Amino acid sequence: MTNENTGNESGVAVSAVPVNIARPKDNAMGIVAFVFGAISIVILAPLFVPLSLLFTLIALLKRQFLFSFLALVCATIGFLTSPILLGLAGLATLNFLQ
Repeated sequence: MTNENTGNESGVAVSAVPVNIARPKDNAMGIVAFVFGAISIVILAPLFVPLSLLFTLIALLKRQFLFSFLALVCATIGFLTSPILLGLAGLATLNFLQ
């Protein structure tokens, strides 16, 4: 009994079937958006709020909903706590107690 070259030592034939290995879901854009949104609450909101919103939009297009939602919340808080951004939007001088 002769063993042909089958690719393994046991003599069992091995077929070359292509295997599609699914990549794990990549949340990089959502995480970047969330980090920029969290930083915008503390410091440099005029820089980090627009970056957070940009990466939030990209993350939403990639269907990363959890981090996109968290980033949107953080960017909103960063916007509302920034006098520079409120002034640019014309909301700094509104009088709510009339």
